[in-house]
Amino acid sequence: MLFHRHAISSHLNASRSSTAVRVWIQFTASISSLKVVWRRDPKLDQAIENDKAWRQCAKVVKEVLNEPGKVIPLRYLEKRRERLRLTVKIQTFLSRNPEYFKLNGSPGEGNSYLELVTWNPNFAKSVIEQRADDESKSTGIKIRPSFNWKLPSGFLIRKEMREWIRDWMELPYISPYDDASDLDQASQEMEKRTVGVFHELLSLSLYKRIPVPILGKFTEEYRFSNAFSSVFTRHSGIFYMSLKGGIKTAMLREAYKGDELIDRDPLLEVNDNFILLLAEGHKQRIEKLNLQKQAVENNTTPNKGLPIVMHME
Repeated sequence: MLFHRHAISSHLNASRSSTAVRVWIQFTASISSLKVVWRRDPKLDQAIENDKAWRQCAKVVKEVLNEPGKVIPLRYLEKRRERLRLTVKIQTFLSRNPEYFKLNGSPGEGNSYLELVTWNPNFAKSVIEQRADDESKSTGIKIRPSFNWKLPSGFLIRKEMREWIRDWMELPYISPYDDASDLDQASQEMEKRTVGVFHELLSLSLYKRIPVPILGKFTEEYRFSNAFSSVFTRHSGIFYMSLKGGIKTAMLREAYKGDELIDRDPLLEVNDNFILLLAEGHKQRIEKLNLQKQAVENNTTPNKGLPIVMHME
């Protein structure tokens, strides 16, 4: 008795497929039933604790730096303990970090204040100040910190505006890390400091651009005016405000050449490679699903309604 060759081949392929499914299910079930006893790793746990302690110190350092004279009364810090998420009392926290903080005065009398033990001025050096220092070292000439002002081709401004910008550029540079509590909100010096703060924030970002609503969250901390976004159009040679996507985005003009970043952060390369990896994985998954779908169609479609042909001898 001879069976039709195609029918037998289809039957064997279906058998192999069902057998593979059963084996895969059994293998998966056996993996899921495996259990490993959890064991504590003290060194890795300590790494978490070290990071937590560093973050707490960073929060307190920020509070000290935001106060005039870079000192803060201890009673103010006690009131902010919950906001800073300190799990211990301030006195205990200070005793654990003597290399960072110093307590002056008598805590019991209520006139004690906290200050930093050491302060490295390089930590509060802006991108513009660092650029001026680098140029001074390379040329041997003292270069004062200043903004790079460059308008795109075809961009024109009125004469009175050019004169105002020229006078404003001649004003001394004010570091965004300096205390600006004594500056008049409507003065040109405050305008200089505000531009410096935005320049520093954009320089510290990966893409050298930040949505304006996010910058608005710094209004209270850096004493921005309610109309702070006009700075980006008033100083068009430093900034550009894009309206793409229905969102106002402040961009640092000097950081771009055309539509490309001049100095790409290494993290952007990692991000690009990760996106390519995800795209390749998605492509391979689609191809695998298509092959599986095609295999199923090849096993079922040709035999649909087709009887098994037998030859009797």
